[in-house]
Amino acid sequence: MPIRTLVPALSVALLPFTALALSPTASGSPSTTDQTPRAAGASWSTSYTEAFESGTQQWTANARTAVTTVARGRGTGHAARLRIAGGTQDGTQQRGLTRIRHRSLVPSGSRYAVSAWLRSPKGRLHARLVVREIEAGTGTVLSRTKDRVTVSGAWRRASVTVKPHSASTILSVSIGGTQARAKRLLVDDVLVKAKTTPATPTTAQPKPTSDVAGVLSNGCAYDTRGLPACGAYMGAAHGANTEPSALEAQTGSRLGVRRTYYQASQVSSAVNTAKADIAAGRLPWISFKLPYTWEEMAAGSGDAWAKDIATKLNALNGPVWLAFHHEPEKDGNIIAWRTMQERLGPIVRQTADNVAFTVIVTGWNQLYGPTEYRFANLWPKTKVDVAGFDIYNFYLSTLGGADKPDAIKTDYFDKLKVWAAQNDTVWALAETGQTDEAFAVDPDWITQTHQELEQTGGVAMAYFNTTLNSAGSSWLMSTPAKLTAFAAALKPAPKLPVQ
Repeated sequence: MPIRTLVPALSVALLPFTALALSPTASGSPSTTDQTPRAAGASWSTSYTEAFESGTQQWTANARTAVTTVARGRGTGHAARLRIAGGTQDGTQQRGLTRIRHRSLVPSGSRYAVSAWLRSPKGRLHARLVVREIEAGTGTVLSRTKDRVTVSGAWRRASVTVKPHSASTILSVSIGGTQARAKRLLVDDVLVKAKTTPATPTTAQPKPTSDVAGVLSNGCAYDTRGLPACGAYMGAAHGANTEPSALEAQTGSRLGVRRTYYQASQVSSAVNTAKADIAAGRLPWISFKLPYTWEEMAAGSGDAWAKDIATKLNALNGPVWLAFHHEPEKDGNIIAWRTMQERLGPIVRQTADNVAFTVIVTGWNQLYGPTEYRFANLWPKTKVDVAGFDIYNFYLSTLGGADKPDAIKTDYFDKLKVWAAQNDTVWALAETGQTDEAFAVDPDWITQTHQELEQTGGVAMAYFNTTLNSAGSSWLMSTPAKLTAFAAALKPAPKLPVQ
């Protein structure tokens, strides 16, 4: 479903914070020194950063705290400012504990290093960072780590490490201070790093050096999960999961990839549709909503459901691409969503060697949107076979934000090519579309976009040929000219063999 610019949703989702044991050093300017704890064999990667450039809604404030952003960050940007809400005007009678808090799920067994910078521009005050580890199912506090520091006009760094105890742990992170109404506590540059343990040898069979499942219509090979050795599939989402034979008759060619969408209870329907698509020489790319919340799925409640899907798809005679809850932006705690993906991905890939685990996001948010949706914070830290992006040509659409012709290659494709190469995955357009109004201005856009996608390493492009969730924009291929343009891109694109 097309999404243009998502208003930054600041619902206090700070990422996994460990208790911040303040560094004894102080600095009045940003420091680039990496002060992550060092350990033999340890590998630390950034899980989350927060510079408050998109606001403070990711943080929940207590009733006594008024929290805003101010242009007084460590560098040239913003910082979060905490002050006492209400009280007398002289600032001497109203004192209390200000606090902002965040909760996020973290995987069991990981170790996290968290840091933040604090400052009090109106005199000394006592600040603290408290991290509570909470059992998701029971609400039991498993551990609490507290760090106190006295801050004044210079920025001071707080940092700590935490190792979760449970498979369903939530870290509740609070940052605040004891202050009079006249005082202000500034918070900036929150950084969360995760420690990864070096992989241990397993008894699993080594992957063959050549994984060739068959040959596509363009003469290139494809592997067991349907990834092409060259070329890029072309296809569509059609109607309300409408069988596409009529569309294929109109275009004179079958779809190379077919996008379909399902609720959690529609597993049988999804499997049957995928079976029919494979038989027709179409690559099924299916999306599921979930039977439980992201938090519950991340804690294991949906393991059996996901394994059942993978088991049934594994019985099919061809490749399938599978996604869970696509376009998650603004739908909840994005770290819980990421943790859910990190749990389901290995289940899918270990159960079904013909199923590609895919993750689908909007694209705009990862490159241009709020901090919480950038790749560093949102992208799952597990093997993802295909990164899918729902990127539309918003020129002359009802969704706004594009008052000039599309520049999808330079704005997206060139950047995604570099990112995918750095993250051991390939990328594709899971949804895209062009309005009738934009088509009248640029009738070659569909064909040109598929060509540019292929040139920049994209492996598939699915056109959103439906009026569903379109907010009045005319994505539908409802005119002969638009169908002809789609057919021009579809016919030469690679396809699976018909069975």
